[in-house]
Amino acid sequence: MSINGQILSKDKKILYMCYSKNQIITLEEGIEIIEPDAFTKCTEATTLNFPDSTTEIRTNSMTFSRKYKKYQVRKKCFLYRLWGI
Repeated sequence: MSINGQILSKDKKILYMCYSKNQIITLEEGIEIIEPDAFTKCTEATTLNFPDSTTEIRTNSMTFSRKYKKYQVRKKCFLYRLWGI
Protein backbone atom coordinates (compact mmCIF):
# COMPACT_ATOMS: atom_id res chain seq x y z
CA MET A 1 0.00 0.00 0.00
CA SER A 2 1.33 3.46 -0.88
CA ILE A 3 0.31 6.71 0.84
CA ASN A 4 2.09 10.02 0.11
CA GLY A 5 5.18 8.23 -1.22
CA GLN A 6 5.31 5.90 1.79
CA ILE A 7 5.17 2.13 1.17
CA LEU A 8 3.29 0.58 4.10
CA SER A 9 2.07 -2.83 5.22
CA LYS A 10 -1.62 -3.57 4.60
CA ASP A 11 -2.49 -2.65 8.20
CA LYS A 12 -0.47 0.61 7.82
CA LYS A 13 1.68 -0.19 10.87
CA ILE A 14 5.01 -0.89 9.13
CA LEU A 15 6.88 1.55 6.89
CA TYR A 16 8.97 -0.34 4.33
CA MET A 17 10.15 2.53 2.12
CA CYS A 18 9.67 6.26 1.72
CA TYR A 19 10.13 7.90 -1.68
CA SER A 20 9.57 11.52 -0.68
CA LYS A 21 11.68 14.23 -2.32
CA ASN A 22 10.66 16.78 0.32
CA GLN A 23 13.10 18.28 2.82
CA ILE A 24 10.67 17.82 5.71
CA ILE A 25 9.01 14.42 5.94
CA THR A 26 6.11 13.78 8.30
CA LEU A 27 5.07 10.15 8.55
CA GLU A 28 1.47 8.96 8.73
CA GLU A 29 -0.09 8.47 12.18
CA GLY A 30 -0.45 4.75 12.97
CA ILE A 31 3.01 3.71 11.74
CA GLU A 32 4.61 1.65 14.51
CA ILE A 33 7.73 0.14 12.92
CA ILE A 34 10.28 1.68 10.54
CA GLU A 35 12.11 -1.00 8.55
CA PRO A 36 15.86 -0.94 7.68
CA ASP A 37 16.81 1.36 4.79
CA ALA A 38 13.33 2.93 4.76
CA PHE A 39 14.73 6.38 3.92
CA THR A 40 17.46 5.53 1.40
CA LYS A 41 15.42 7.19 -1.39
CA CYS A 42 14.90 10.42 0.60
CA THR A 43 18.02 12.16 -0.66
CA GLU A 44 16.72 15.70 -0.04
CA ALA A 45 15.43 15.09 3.49
CA THR A 46 16.70 17.32 6.28
CA THR A 47 13.99 16.63 8.90
CA LEU A 48 11.96 13.54 9.82
CA ASN A 49 8.87 13.75 12.01
CA PHE A 50 7.70 10.42 13.41
CA PRO A 51 4.14 9.97 14.73
CA ASP A 52 3.49 9.15 18.39
CA SER A 53 2.47 5.67 17.27
CA THR A 54 6.08 4.80 16.27
CA THR A 55 7.59 2.38 18.78
CA GLU A 56 10.55 0.94 16.85
CA ILE A 57 13.05 2.36 14.36
CA ARG A 58 15.23 -0.44 12.99
CA THR A 59 18.92 -0.65 12.06
CA ASN A 60 20.16 1.70 9.32
CA SER A 61 16.67 2.99 8.63
CA MET A 62 17.94 6.57 8.49
CA THR A 63 20.87 6.06 6.15
CA PHE A 64 19.88 8.49 3.44
CA SER A 65 21.42 11.93 3.12
CA ARG A 66 24.22 14.16 4.33
CA LYS A 67 21.65 16.97 4.39
CA TYR A 68 19.92 15.32 7.33
CA LYS A 69 19.78 17.61 10.38
CA LYS A 70 17.18 16.40 12.88
CA TYR A 71 14.51 13.88 13.72
CA GLN A 72 11.73 13.91 16.26
CA VAL A 73 10.38 10.77 17.97
CA ARG A 74 8.31 10.08 21.06
CA LYS A 75 10.01 9.21 24.34
CA LYS A 76 9.14 5.49 24.34
CA CYS A 77 10.52 4.61 20.92
CA PHE A 78 13.21 1.93 20.68
CA LEU A 79 16.02 3.10 18.40
CA TYR A 80 18.37 0.55 16.87
CA ARG A 81 21.63 1.70 15.28
CA LEU A 82 20.18 4.24 12.87
CA TRP A 83 23.13 4.86 10.56
CA GLY A 84 25.49 2.44 8.85
CA ILE A 85 29.19 2.27 9.57
